[in-house]
Amino acid sequence: MKKITSLMVFVYISLALLLPVSINAQDEEARAQLDRATSLLARDKVDEAIDQFLKIIEKHPNYGLAYSNLGAAYYRKGDLDKASEATKKAIEINPNDRSAHSNLGNVYTDLKKYDEAIAEHKKAIELSPNDAEAFLNLGVAFSRKGDTEEGVIQFKRAISLNRNYPAARKNLAYSYYLMKKWPEAIDELLFARDLDPWYPGVEESLSVTLKKAHSDLEKWGNEKPTDPLSHYYFGYALAYERKWKKAIEEMDKAIKLDRSKGEFYKGKALFCSSAKKSKDAVAALKECIAVNPSNWACYNDLSAEYGGMGKPKEALAVMTEAIARSDIDPNVVSIQANLGAVYATNGEYQKAIAPLQKALAICRRHEPLIELNLAVVYFELKQYDMAWRHVRSAERMGHPDARKLIKDLKKVSKEPE
Repeated sequence: MKKITSLMVFVYISLALLLPVSINAQDEEARAQLDRATSLLARDKVDEAIDQFLKIIEKHPNYGLAYSNLGAAYYRKGDLDKASEATKKAIEINPNDRSAHSNLGNVYTDLKKYDEAIAEHKKAIELSPNDAEAFLNLGVAFSRKGDTEEGVIQFKRAISLNRNYPAARKNLAYSYYLMKKWPEAIDELLFARDLDPWYPGVEESLSVTLKKAHSDLEKWGNEKPTDPLSHYYFGYALAYERKWKKAIEEMDKAIKLDRSKGEFYKGKALFCSSAKKSKDAVAALKECIAVNPSNWACYNDLSAEYGGMGKPKEALAVMTEAIARSDIDPNVVSIQANLGAVYATNGEYQKAIAPLQKALAICRRHEPLIELNLAVVYFELKQYDMAWRHVRSAERMGHPDARKLIKDLKKVSKEPE
């Protein structure tokens, strides 16, 4: 059995704002061409995708979506002028293309044309008032313009439409960071990390925030020792200095002052796990679930802890219980990714596919760890073409274990062209 990589490892990936790609062809031939071109873009073959989009436009000069996707490709390449030109043409053809307005707004933001960006994003919101991404983009434009408070308003609107939106959480956290609202910033980053542990920049942002806030959090604890939250936040600051014993002591102080907060037990479990005290981590996570049975993040952490202890059946039982609860939203990247991983670890490879694929669909990007786990699952099922597809995706994004699986695949299967 191939190794399923632990899903609790946090990987820093530099953040790149990707523009959404829309597909809604005018006719069957154009749709097929557009599908092929966007597939190239999804595989990071940007120049080839641009060539294909240009060929489509040459044959279908009034095909707005081809221009919109061409603009997205130029944006991915970093050619903002050509991205702007192509996206403006898409809007000229179809003024009601919400994605094109959002894309143009993002281009303007990068060009530091903030008023133009804000106007485009407001137009996108007018066309689609319940689109959380549109409010996120508007918030980014305001924030980069220097209007942090207005950015906060827009990020909160995005979260009100989709509470499980790590990008909005991360951007809101950065706004709070600029305002030196340390607890609020830490809360948003912790929530974003629970939603999607591999979301670009979240782990680094949390480290930077806690380092910057350290002295203020320590002062808070000294001045208000009976405030459990002061010990909770300072515990995280100590943990990010790898002072596990002191971090656990601070969290124990918080728990002693208030035993009703599940996040206190969850924090203690995280620190105990990092200190290689798995039994203590399991006990704390069970306490977390006891005081707050709907805390899905504790189920995730408990499952991962059992996995690290070599107890895959217990790990699967925990995730199965979480998914079965009506008060837990299963549409979370980490829930689906962990569920798929524990199915695979238990040898239930066919059952692992759906949650791993769902995790990719929710996070809307190629995540190397999930891609690699999917490749392993397909390898074990002897579906080698699919294994090749996912392992190459993991390799392109630099996952260190991809090469070993590629070596094993070459022994049993020829890579499809």
